[in-house]
Amino acid sequence: MLNATAHDRARCAKRRNNPSDDNRNGFASLVVGAEVLVSRPVLAAALLAAAAISLAALIRREMPRAAPLIPLNLLRAASFRISVMASVCCLAGVTMGLLALPFYLQHSLGQDTLMTGST
Repeated sequence: MLNATAHDRARCAKRRNNPSDDNRNGFASLVVGAEVLVSRPVLAAALLAAAAISLAALIRREMPRAAPLIPLNLLRAASFRISVMASVCCLAGVTMGLLALPFYLQHSLGQDTLMTGST
């Protein structure tokens, strides 16, 4: 019984120092902060700040490694950096178009909800 308790304590101590927990907590702070941004802006600001701090800690922890989780050294190459920026802009444009299309069909063209959903 004592061995199992010591084993559980060692496992819990190991789990407390697990860097992936920090990553999960940072991502959860980002998602929840974005969700409550309108209804509770002070809480959202604190959660988004926690997410930014967590991202900074992740980058600082991973940069000295030989194979980092986020290889930011790739962004030093101009061609890769421009490609990433173009991809982000294209994705944002497509997403905005898909989001705006139903509103345009309903409000500007006067289509009903059923017709808007079927196109």
